[in-house]
Amino acid sequence: MSWAREGELLALQWKDYSGNGINVYKNCIKVNKEINPNGFEIEFVKTRKGNREILLPEEVCLLLDGFKAKQQKYPDFSEDWFIFNRWDGDRYKDGTIPLARTNIDRERRAAIKQSGVRYIRLHDMRHSGTTHAIMNHEDIKAVS
Repeated sequence: MSWAREGELLALQWKDYSGNGINVYKNCIKVNKEINPNGFEIEFVKTRKGNREILLPEEVCLLLDGFKAKQQKYPDFSEDWFIFNRWDGDRYKDGTIPLARTNIDRERRAAIKQSGVRYIRLHDMRHSGTTHAIMNHEDIKAVS
């Protein structure tokens, strides 16, 4: 729904969410645990054009609002927590580490198998989303 890259989504923190959209200006990259014990680093996007605000559909905002409300119940909650973090609502209560790409891939593969559609990479969904928007007469400049 956002056409953002996986690393950009993983780098999102609650302070980057405005209630109706997200501010994208950083990227989460996987690194060797000798470089960072958590296995990731956050870097700024490569160019100024990579910095952007993406408005989200109301349904997505409602889901994010509900998820944030659950996390805010914990005394150590911070706007610096990653939106997509390793907190599962019960066991792991640390939002300071982004969700592992392997978790995303496992859930996506299970959903694809359950739906019966052919396999598609996560990055391909970006292209499908833009194609769908253009076919629905969205402004091509806004889509780009």
